[in-house]
Amino acid sequence: MWAYFKTVYRFVFDTESGDYVAYASMHEEKEEKLGDNWFG
Repeated sequence: MWAYFKTVYRFVFDTESGDYVAYASMHEEKEEKLGDNWFG
């Protein structure tokens, strides 16, 4: 039996500055903002 993890990542980009904010939700739970070091 295989364990699996359903994680959805959402990125919100600022087209002028190039900055972005990343959010993640696991197993269809509430979305949480990720820290800067996740995809830095």
